[in-house]
Amino acid sequence: MRAKIKVWIENDKGEILFGEGKTKLLEMIEELGSISKAAQECGIDYKKAWNHVKLIEEKIKDPIIVRKKGGKDGGGSTLTPKGKELIEAYKNMREEMLRLCDEKYSEHFIIEGEPIVLPSEEKS
Repeated sequence: MRAKIKVWIENDKGEILFGEGKTKLLEMIEELGSISKAAQECGIDYKKAWNHVKLIEEKIKDPIIVRKKGGKDGGGSTLTPKGKELIEAYKNMREEMLRLCDEKYSEHFIIEGEPIVLPSEEKS
């Protein structure tokens, strides 16, 4: 048994600006070299993926992907150093928060080395 948390960043209006989904999208853009392919891999349409990228760029006031126009060699997209930094910062924060969650779980729900059994987990 362990506690779980979800971590995201939102603005003062409660709108999600960055979290697991956008992190995965950016990682897939970097890995696949394409917003379209990354969107498909993430299970969202191209327009939604593009809107996510634009929203992030507007909020951080910096480009997070470099777009290469199509042509003979085809187009593509890669992350800027700022895009990579954003992923790394989010993942580091998330890992730190997960460690803290584990610590707090142990502090509050483990007594003398045994987990507290919650009512829905009691054996019949």
